[in-house]
Amino acid sequence: MSVAFGPSFVKPASKDWFDPKYCARHANAVSKIIWKKLERGEYKPIPARRFTIPKKRGGNREITVFSIPGTAVSKLIYHGIVRRNIKKFSSSSFAY
Repeated sequence: MSVAFGPSFVKPASKDWFDPKYCARHANAVSKIIWKKLERGEYKPIPARRFTIPKKRGGNREITVFSIPGTAVSKLIYHGIVRRNIKKFSSSSFAY
């Protein structure tokens, strides 16, 4: 899927897990559904979308966009891992 940012950007027509306004309006319901799916082991991440953006000087740049609920779950897991293992991390480490 090739798109360019600006007036020519085309947004998908259906309900969209990549739309911040949709996710904000439905945040309570979405978070409860995701939490229940995580508890039951049924959560499946929404596939990321890949966009190709033309560069000004030629060529293309590929951008990968992750869904908002998927990003929230990822952050939740990351912070849980850090909280449990903070003493094992080196203070000079710059990675996860």
